[in-house]
Amino acid sequence: MREHESDLVFIVKDDYAKKDLHDLLYQYGISSYESYTVKEAKGLEFKWVCVFDDDMNIPESYIAYTRALVGLIVVKKLPPIESNHVSLIIAGAETDDEESAD
Repeated sequence: MREHESDLVFIVKDDYAKKDLHDLLYQYGISSYESYTVKEAKGLEFKWVCVFDDDMNIPESYIAYTRALVGLIVVKKLPPIESNHVSLIIAGAETDDEESAD
């Protein structure tokens, strides 16, 4: 297997999920990133991988999870793309509300 240049990539189930990811990141003004479907990522390795494991079967999850060399982030469900505000909270991350409550 060969290591890819990117430090962080996104892996999703298929082209439909790739479009949903693009729309979500676009809302946050993120335009510079690399994303792969499970099929595209097979045989590649990356330092950090963020897997949006929405409806992946066990073999697809295995392929996606084993692409990471240093770290793996797994998101089990993409947040709905709607309205003017979307919140994406990564487990373990503190929010401003939590900090001000102390």
